[in-house]
Amino acid sequence: MFRLRTGAWLAHRAGDRFLTREAFKRVHSAVFDGARFEEAPNGYAMFWRCPRAEAGPTDPALPMDVR
Repeated sequence: MFRLRTGAWLAHRAGDRFLTREAFKRVHSAVFDGARFEEAPNGYAMFWRCPRAEAGPTDPALPMDVR
């Protein structure tokens, strides 16, 4: 735990800039068509279901855990 409070990790965290809820929704909606956004206990959450995944596997050569 100590290493997470010092050095490079702390410098990295100090420079973090978080998106506003509006910017989060705008940026992610542009990439994830049909995404749903909700308040979450520790921030904001996005829910999205891949349309290809709903259609089922398309390439029988893929391993089962990738389809």
